[in-house]
Amino acid sequence: MLSGVERVGWKSRVTENSNIEAELARVRARLDDLDAQRQKLQREMASLEDRLIAEQAPAVKQSAFENAPVTNASPSHEKVDLFRRPVQTHRLSL
Repeated sequence: MLSGVERVGWKSRVTENSNIEAELARVRARLDDLDAQRQKLQREMASLEDRLIAEQAPAVKQSAFENAPVTNASPSHEKVDLFRRPVQTHRLSL
């Protein structure tokens, strides 16, 4: 049988362990909250940076060749196809 001092010591260790586990759970929960807040702030920051870049970018200049089939804004494959086509030259008659 345990003496009175041993019983009290055992109970205090159990209580102390419970307190430590509760504190660990509290800290873990706080870290989870901070991680979620950080992710939210990172998304907000990225959105603001995108807006800033868009505002600072020069306005797209109107093309002198409005009816051109391929422009700078065309997809890459269309630009490549343009240069793969045979070049048609016009003979000047003098």
